[in-house]
Amino acid sequence: CSSDLKEKAKQALQKLKDQTNEEISQLQMHLQEAKEQLASAEDAKDLATQAHQAAEETASQKSAELDGLRAELEELRSSQGAKEQSDAELAALREQLQEAKEQ
Repeated sequence: CSSDLKEKAKQALQKLKDQTNEEISQLQMHLQEAKEQLASAEDAKDLATQAHQAAEETASQKSAELDGLRAELEELRSSQGAKEQSDAELAALREQLQEAKEQ
């Protein structure tokens, strides 16, 4: 009777150990999956950060290019205005010269 009780207790203890080991195995598997997901998320975050930085650099470069083009456009407009003024002055001088020749 006592040996039966000891055997049953031994079997129950072994069953409990087996269940605990199985649960530990499952928890370790879940932990490994979580670690892999975290690593993937960190990689995705790094890629997103790099893409954001590249986009900011591109935007900054494009902004600088646009500023340069605006400055060139203003310079051209200014030159065009000066040319138009010079053309008007030249026309006035020609007209004065023509009048002088006619006198």
